[in-house]
Amino acid sequence: MFLTYRDLTTKTLNRFYPWDSELLGQLPETWDWWELSRNAVIKWDAELIERYKTKWHWQALSSNEIIPWNATLIERYKDRWDWVWLSSNKALPWTIGLIERYKDRWDWDKLSSNKNLQSDVELIERYKHYWNWERLSCNEGLPWSVSLLELYQSEFLRASEGSVLFWTTNIFPFFQPISRETVLEICKKISSNQRNKT
Repeated sequence: MFLTYRDLTTKTLNRFYPWDSELLGQLPETWDWWELSRNAVIKWDAELIERYKTKWHWQALSSNEIIPWNATLIERYKDRWDWVWLSSNKALPWTIGLIERYKDRWDWDKLSSNKNLQSDVELIERYKHYWNWERLSCNEGLPWSVSLLELYQSEFLRASEGSVLFWTTNIFPFFQPISRETVLEICKKISSNQRNKT
């Protein structure tokens, strides 16, 4: 499918023009509400969201990091938000209280990858049965330390299930350099395991 010049112009205007509530109200049936919901230059506020709540594309709105996110806004539209997209949104006011209130709604895979969580050992411990430990191992927002690795080594090992975890580079300072011989030995074992699987 090809976009016409008019379609492209309309999409661009919907996505990048700083529309206000009055302009949006003039021709509500002509707008591309998906693009408007992703618009980062609209002056977002609770009144605007409420006024057009039946028009917004809530999946796109859930990922919009420019919205003035707060606990009241999240609660007001809790049945409209797309919680998968909301779980990835870096702009939410991430607190233990917010996570606890909606712990059964979050997408914990996405939340485990969210670098803007105000994560500390208390948060990790409280929800240790919810986290995706494989994704958590890549999260640069965690307070990486030797004690964190030791505290949750069994969770990280289980997540790897004998394969490789893609660790954040933030943990590299905690490892001692290994010899060339050790690296070659590890490579031989991996190659041998791969041949045995086929």
